[in-house]
Amino acid sequence: MTDWRQAAQQALKCEWAQEDESSDAWDTSCGRTFLINDGTPSENDMCYCCFCGKTLIGVPFEQENSGNE
Repeated sequence: MTDWRQAAQQALKCEWAQEDESSDAWDTSCGRTFLINDGTPSENDMCYCCFCGKTLIGVPFEQENSGNE
């Protein structure tokens, strides 16, 4: 896929990143914060960002490994 097509597809998405493992707060790539009391955006059938209208991509918090596995 060409670079401009990838950029165009990315421009149509809004990533929602969970602040931390136990947080209900999700920070959006369009600059807002949304609270979800239970589950993830996809578990709550959320498909579009309610702020910008783009396709919603949920990114649950993942603990970074310190290399001591």
